[in-house]
Amino acid sequence: MRSLIPAIVLLVLLSCEQNPTTSLLFKLSFTKEMSDQAQDGRLLLLLANNNKAEPRFQINDGLTTQLVFGLDVEGMQPGQEITLDASNAFGFPRRSINEIPAGEYYVQALINRYETFNLKTGHTVKLPPDQAKASSGIVSRATFTAHRLKYPSILPERKP
Repeated sequence: MRSLIPAIVLLVLLSCEQNPTTSLLFKLSFTKEMSDQAQDGRLLLLLANNNKAEPRFQINDGLTTQLVFGLDVEGMQPGQEITLDASNAFGFPRRSINEIPAGEYYVQALINRYETFNLKTGHTVKLPPDQAKASSGIVSRATFTAHRLKYPSILPERKP
């Protein structure tokens, strides 16, 4: 009888477990019109709950910051879809894509391109120049589990 009590407690606890939320994912790609070259860089997904400015300009360290998720890509080809989901994309201020609160969002995808530099020390590093490619749209977290974005334009280089 004593050995049954822990088993019953375990069954009760397991029955109280909530179902995990539906996994959210984004599939991002760029077209040959954008570039016919493979891209290396940091692929970013930016979400804002308002349209006061582009989502990329609303990411900061304040209380009203919006959401950003990203992962590094190497050799991303035109037309190739890269999936961002809870298993590979890390974010700020929410760590996981699955932690995005329900609601409607203005969404922007961006790749911060890396260039390869061969140093005199013999080391090779990849670093970002100050330029990016972006796409945007509106999505609702409550009504979808997958969203595809293609980059329709190139952002101009920023002057230092």
